[in-house]
Amino acid sequence: MFSVMRLKKLPEHAALSLNDLNEYLKFAVIQATFGILTRTRCQLQGNAVGETIQHRNDLSGSALFRVKHDLVKSREKRVIDGPVVSNKTVQDHHKYYTLELYHDGQHLWSDLRGKAGSVHDEYLSSTKLAVKNVKLSFEFPYYGHMVTNATLTTGGFINLGTSKNRQIANFQFVAPLMAYFNPSLTRTSTVHYFDSGNEFIVQWSNVFLHDNPQAGSFTFQCMLNKTGEIVFSYHKIPIPVVNISSVEHTVNIGISDAYYVDKLKHYYGIWQIFRTFYAYDAVHINKNWVVNNTAVILRPKKNCISARTCGDCTERRQSTEFHCTWCNKLKRCSDGFDRYHSEWLTSGCNMSGVFQLEKCVIQSKQQEEEPTLGLAPWLIAVICVCAVVVFGLVAWLVYAFTHPTSRSGLCLIQHGPGSCYRKAPEKYQERGPTNSSVFNKVLF
Repeated sequence: MFSVMRLKKLPEHAALSLNDLNEYLKFAVIQATFGILTRTRCQLQGNAVGETIQHRNDLSGSALFRVKHDLVKSREKRVIDGPVVSNKTVQDHHKYYTLELYHDGQHLWSDLRGKAGSVHDEYLSSTKLAVKNVKLSFEFPYYGHMVTNATLTTGGFINLGTSKNRQIANFQFVAPLMAYFNPSLTRTSTVHYFDSGNEFIVQWSNVFLHDNPQAGSFTFQCMLNKTGEIVFSYHKIPIPVVNISSVEHTVNIGISDAYYVDKLKHYYGIWQIFRTFYAYDAVHINKNWVVNNTAVILRPKKNCISARTCGDCTERRQSTEFHCTWCNKLKRCSDGFDRYHSEWLTSGCNMSGVFQLEKCVIQSKQQEEEPTLGLAPWLIAVICVCAVVVFGLVAWLVYAFTHPTSRSGLCLIQHGPGSCYRKAPEKYQERGPTNSSVFNKVLF
């Protein structure tokens, strides 16, 4: 617990005065303090070292014990793999969210068991590795994107992906405690959810780990607020989260969003599409923070995607750390790195984006003048082709009626307009090569 390093050995049966003993104990305390600071590379909490120096002149027989107690108490408070959880709020700033940790977060806990209006999902409460899609009654801003669908899971997380692709859905999640939970192990395990119109809450109650049920039951919940705020509340965490095995299932706490990029490559003689997923600004919460009665709040920050006009987009570029750009073609503001990254590149927004307010005004004037300039070029071409076809048909009918003895006139009199086209004899019909074939294959 406490050791004195490199101290001179006192001679046996030596006669020491009180001043000599005080000097000796002072040297011992300073040496021990320096040894702990050097070994742990941590700063002692409080005034343990200062108190030691202040009491150097009045050390008594119990002084060394008091100093030992202060040093051990300070050592127990040191940081181990992250900030120490205290009653004070711990803040952590990210690009899209600000994170706040509350050690005493009982006021943020709202038990859904027995709560009026809450839904006890029988399927999720009795099945392992199960999911269920739920429609939200409000639009939830997630990384700036408005989300109305949520996929609940038995694994302690919610999926908020808009894509039906299961691969990217694994990167778009809100996870109060993602682990291999199996509600089917006991009848007391339940999954509830509640939608009040302003907030959506999901609660996992008395759920056990599939590969370690002896660890005990977990009870926690996740709340999505209409304002974009996310709250993780932990009622019962029987073991440290760092001790949960991730061999069969990922263990994670936090939020994530992602986009993908497709590239066509020639691989082993075949053209194939390679899809690469990119998770941007994921928030991973320290696992040592999560204990009984703690709570974590994720508050959204201003971003590009929530801007709805070109002017707002340029303002976000100046007031935030995002490099916001307005794409007039998509009517969207972005820095190019969000879940619609592929659409941003396909539309050429990375080349034609506007990020200056002066250009926003010029662009808006051009849009007002566009309706007076006439139709689009492709529409004019289609109208011209249709006009030529109609004019040719009318000219042929006029010629046939005015020249009844001509081939067109006789055909029109005898058979009508629909039968004047006669197929060529079969022996003159074109034939394709017998060994030709069409090979279409979509690779992914």
